[in-house]
Amino acid sequence: MNKFILTLVCGMSIMAALMCGCKSGSERSSKTANSLRTPEEVVKAFCDLDGEGKRLSSLTWPEVLPYIAWKDEAGWDMVIVISGYRLTGVESTKSDSHVTVEYSVIGESSRDFALLKSVEKVKFNLRKTGKGWKIESPDSLMPHVLAKPLIAHFEEDNNHALADKLREISKEE
Repeated sequence: MNKFILTLVCGMSIMAALMCGCKSGSERSSKTANSLRTPEEVVKAFCDLDGEGKRLSSLTWPEVLPYIAWKDEAGWDMVIVISGYRLTGVESTKSDSHVTVEYSVIGESSRDFALLKSVEKVKFNLRKTGKGWKIESPDSLMPHVLAKPLIAHFEEDNNHALADKLREISKEE
């Protein structure tokens, strides 16, 4: 009888761990490591994910973790809407790097959309770690999202009026 209870308790514990999505330490740490070899590749990967709107949801936010040094991020009330970006400069040593990104800004969106056509330059500071190059700052950069993924995000949130407004403005681009 004791073997039966022990087997039952062990089986229930394993099932509970699987249902909770618990992962071993090695699985968690592998998600925060990246295999990209250069600071430019890391910044590009981060900007691509940011442009796709991955920083807007707690479900997709973990995809950004391999490229950044911080572990938490604020909930964002405002988003910068972009038509694109490009890397414009790199300064590196063996352990530190600075990569400048130039964003083509369409506007910003919070409760409404404000047209603000401009160019924004952002300097990303990176440090080489045991898990690859990591962006250390700016750690408070608002999400910079391309219009199409942001429209989809607004549609998912049932904010059809804002999605329609952004759709109209992005047609003019």
